[in-house]
Amino acid sequence: MPQRRYVLILIFFLALSLAAGLYTGGQRYLRETKHRQVEVAMLYEDIKTLAELTGKKPVQVMQLFKQNGLTTVFLKEATLDERKANAEILEIDSSTPFITAEFAFLTAQGLQLIIEQEGPYAPWLRELAAVSPYNTGVYFITRREDTLLQLAGQLKAKTKVAQTFFLKDGYLAVYTPASFATLRGMGLGFSQTALQE
Repeated sequence: MPQRRYVLILIFFLALSLAAGLYTGGQRYLRETKHRQVEVAMLYEDIKTLAELTGKKPVQVMQLFKQNGLTTVFLKEATLDERKANAEILEIDSSTPFITAEFAFLTAQGLQLIIEQEGPYAPWLRELAAVSPYNTGVYFITRREDTLLQLAGQLKAKTKVAQTFFLKDGYLAVYTPASFATLRGMGLGFSQTALQE
């Protein structure tokens, strides 16, 4: 008799568990069908490319896609090599009198070679060589203070050292002891234009 009672109790708990599981599964299904949403995402670089091809601004292209269901835009942190390939960053040499890109870079060895050469070069390069005692590493040069602060923050976070220099003619520099080979594949932060759009 007691054995039969245990069997009945086990069958009862099994049936109760099955009923609770079915109820929970049904409630989950109902809630998921009411709140189902598909995220449609696109890379910012693709939007920028489409904008260039159509002659529109990236914001206009994003608005057009938003009207058609785009919910998310991804920003990819461009590496030094990618920015160089896209002409967003310039490598400085002895024939660089001024910077036309958002920022430029120069290795410490490259700076020494330019200074040792006979011939004309930009005065701010001489000043940078005079105030900077480094034989290795990379300098990033810009004329925009917001770009300098962004680069200094990124380099300090990723390489632990970032020293800034304020040069003549409105040029600003940030130095990191990391080699160019190390920095090539490293992200240098997001484009301010992309973040604003």
